[in-house]
Amino acid sequence: MKKYFSQMRVFTFLTILLFGTACNGPVKKDLPKGEISESLSVAHPKLIKTIGSPKYGNVQSALQDKAGNLWFGTTENGLYKYDGKSFTQFLVSDGLNSNNINALLEDKDGKIWIGTPAGVCLYDGKTFTKIQIPLRKNLPPNKFRKTQEVFSIMQDKSGKLWFATINGVYIYDGKSFTPFIINEGGVGYMSSNNNVEYILEDKAGNIWFGGRGNKGVFRYDGKSIINLKPNGDN
Repeated sequence: MKKYFSQMRVFTFLTILLFGTACNGPVKKDLPKGEISESLSVAHPKLIKTIGSPKYGNVQSALQDKAGNLWFGTTENGLYKYDGKSFTQFLVSDGLNSNNINALLEDKDGKIWIGTPAGVCLYDGKTFTKIQIPLRKNLPPNKFRKTQEVFSIMQDKSGKLWFATINGVYIYDGKSFTPFIINEGGVGYMSSNNNVEYILEDKAGNIWFGGRGNKGVFRYDGKSIINLKPNGDN
């Protein structure tokens, strides 16, 4: 675990948060009439380089916890916590199962869930615990199924946790993981074969799933799944 107090490092990291994507075009300032306008070019910001880390990295996920701390998940540079004064870096050597962070979630108990290419880690404020999501039996062959990569984590209104993984969607009730399977083989089914990377619960309690490809989005109302595609065809 490393701490950084340099004002320049703080500025650089916050710049990454504000400008997460490249912006190389001119930015025109609105000035009173009669004054000469000027333009500036904003270069793509780069993640601060730490000892032993790759030259560059990206911020893939972020959250603000209940205490006001900011958390940043990066590619290959681990997890950063910003308390308003300094950054603290967490790596595999501190208990993470990977230095590549895909997803971050603070649950209702204040614990931080961390999704990575190697699975899930749980941070209770002091230590990291590696949690194994069991693979569903009789899964079709997949060369990428060597690990249970987690892309997204969501906690619903009932307190259950939903995990979008490379092997489908799993639900955690606080005791065990259950694969989420509805009408497998039928129209609008949701199974381990669907590449789900994003999960969201709306105000009405519907669960929405999204991913890569041209399958559109899926909406689960607690009983059935509906597949909604961009062209409006269900």
